[in-house]
Amino acid sequence: MVSTNVAKIGTKSFSVKHVFTNADTGLVVAQAFATIVCFNNVEQKTKIIPEVLRDNLKSKMANHAY
Repeated sequence: MVSTNVAKIGTKSFSVKHVFTNADTGLVVAQAFATIVCFNNVEQKTKIIPEVLRDNLKSKMANHAY
């Protein structure tokens, strides 16, 4: 089983944490972090996370720090 939560929200990027759990034993077998950067392909530069996305990410944040 894999669970994913938003771990951190920055100005131009956010990080998610993935936890891989053995469905039979409940033991965590792996963890991974990924950082996603908002990027404007036309201008070829990073951009601030749009407010609608930021609000959605906040609703998906884990209730505790990692």
